[in-house]
Order: sequence, then C-alpha cells, then structure tokens
Amino acid sequence: MPHPTAPFRVTRLIPIVCALALTFFVAYATPLAQQAPMAGAKKALTIDDYTKWKNITGQEMSSDGKWVAYVIFFNDAATTETKPVLHIQNVDSGQDVTIADATVNTFSSDAKWIAYSVEPAGGGRGGRGGRGAAAPAADAPAATPATP
Repeated sequence: MPHPTAPFRVTRLIPIVCALALTFFVAYATPLAQQAPMAGAKKALTIDDYTKWKNITGQEMSSDGKWVAYVIFFNDAATTETKPVLHIQNVDSGQDVTIADATVNTFSSDAKWIAYSVEPAGGGRGGRGGRGAAAPAADAPAATPATP
C-alpha cells in the first residue's frame, strides 16, 4: 500500500517543475528572439535609407476634380541629383503623364490648362529656373511654351 502522503508530494512538485520549465524556456528563447529577426519584422533605418526617401510637393486637384498634379523628388540628394518630376494624373482613367524637371504647377480656374515651370537640364534645384509651360488638361497634357 502506498504511503498516504506520496500523492500530496507529487502534486506539489508539478507546479514547481512547470515553473522551472517555463523559466528555462523564457531564458533560452529571449536571446534567440533578439538575434534573429522574425518574418515581417521591421528593419532599422540607416542613413542610406534616408537618401532613398522621396518628397511630394505641389499637390493640387483641378477644379472639376478630373486631374491631380504633384511633384516628386528625392529627399536628401545633392541639388544636381534631385531631379523633380511633375506627375499629372487623370483621376478617371489613371493615366499618368510625367514631366522631368518640372515644378510649381497650377491648374487654370476652368480646369482646361495646367501651368508649370521647367528647369534647364542639369541645372538642378534652386538654379535660375526655366521658362514656364502650359498644357491642356482635357487630353494627355502636351507642353506649350508660355509667353515670357
């Protein structure tokens, strides 16, 4: 016949063994979690990543709501490498027309034209600037030199 206190000792040991097992598991798993990034984990940003960021400026929508325009350029590049690009996009069709080195855009009040400034090639941002241009907003925008 078993001793009457034997089941009592075993039932007291089970929580202690579970607590020890959990402690060892946490102590072993924590350094592993810190060493190897998990799938989908966020990566720390570096200075090189910052230079790849782009800025969006000059965002505007035509008065009829059919066109949007915005300029994209690299955030932290040398002024000769920023290369701003004007995007003129038709909201209905998704058609996107790009114009290199173009900035300072504005739609006409009747939404039929867009005016923008084009800087000379290789001039970079902050230079003397180029002549303005206007384009019809009804079809795919085609550049037409503005009068000086």
